[in-house]
Amino acid sequence: MKSTLETFIRPVELSRKSLCLGSSIFNAYRLLISRDADGFVFLPLRNIQFQAIVSSDEILFVDSFGPYHSDVKTGGRCISFAWQFSDIKQRNSITHSADYEFVRYCDHSDVDNNRLVSEFSCALEYHRQNQLSLEQQNRSANIINLSQ
Repeated sequence: MKSTLETFIRPVELSRKSLCLGSSIFNAYRLLISRDADGFVFLPLRNIQFQAIVSSDEILFVDSFGPYHSDVKTGGRCISFAWQFSDIKQRNSITHSADYEFVRYCDHSDVDNNRLVSEFSCALEYHRQNQLSLEQQNRSANIINLSQ
């Protein structure tokens, strides 16, 4: 089966805020990523028409109908938000919440972090209940940072 490489563009950061993610969601995220050998898992957040690109140190959120960046060499859908986990190993217990940086790259006044948490939690639960095979995704991600 042929693998699909999807390209995503990380625009210049607009804002950053330190937050905590509940332990049940964080633990489900870590379990999901531990089962993937390729480094990325794609989860649709259907209610808000976003896609979560999940990796071991961050979760990227891309608006399915959001801006598309292209130049002579490459093009890709722009990343709207990111949850960046820097101190994953600092957690003392699986019952503790996890610190992360909520990074905003695009101005989406209709989507806030609380909505992302809720929708991401639902997507993780749907994935768990349906035992979706990560091998069936056969997709990988290429993240391009735009210079500031």
